[in-house]
Amino acid sequence: KAKESIATTPENADAIMDDLVACVESSTSEALEKSNKEIEFQAGVRTNMADLLETYVCSDPNFNMTEPDEEHGSVKVMLDGKTIKVIMIADFVNEKECEAMEKAADFKLRAAGISGEGKVALAGIEIPWDKRNNVIATVGRRVIDYAKSQNLDVSDEGQENILSFQSVVPGKDEEIGRDLPSCDGECADPTKVQPGNRIATMVMHCKVPTQGGAANFRNAGLHLIPKVGSAIFYSYVDVETENMDTGFSIRSACPVVEGESKIVT
Repeated sequence: KAKESIATTPENADAIMDDLVACVESSTSEALEKSNKEIEFQAGVRTNMADLLETYVCSDPNFNMTEPDEEHGSVKVMLDGKTIKVIMIADFVNEKECEAMEKAADFKLRAAGISGEGKVALAGIEIPWDKRNNVIATVGRRVIDYAKSQNLDVSDEGQENILSFQSVVPGKDEEIGRDLPSCDGECADPTKVQPGNRIATMVMHCKVPTQGGAANFRNAGLHLIPKVGSAIFYSYVDVETENMDTGFSIRSACPVVEGESKIVT
């Protein structure tokens, strides 16, 4: 119709084109708004299903661990996306290193308020980066080196202390709680990475319970059952665009039902 109008009244070509552009913009905006509403609805459904699925897998002690996408020796690549990467590494820390970190944490342990009704204590462990032969510094450098191997631009400068988490089975009259979902990145308000933002996490397992304690990335559909000495590395930034993850890196853990869990991160 615009083409016919221009052919019959060429002197009004500019006005006709302006009307055409306005019409297209209006139609496109309506289509985008409808599409965005559908995306929001689907995201809400996925989030609600993720909560139900996590409740289910945590209640079934025989539920199998998610199969890896790739496996290279002691390394299992569980998820390799643009803004989220989850990798399990066997034998990342040894008994001597775990003992050193546990000893450094023992006198600092305090109740943690982030784990629902679970019985959890945490402590911060300072890393003596300047001591080359220090066991804890050796672990810290290993974590940094692994992050670099995943193309992340990190160094020991400005890094946070190691956190030690210890979970045990609650007493007879205490309720068993589940580690509440948490996000180390900027899931609530994702944007491009900013100076000082966390971009990756390494969770090392020094002691695992005989039942419970599995790690869940609920929005990514991952259920991970760690072994003693293993580590879970996950990053939440696109190294090319610097866009942060939008929620797939949200992590939680099933409650400790039998035994004890000791992790450092």
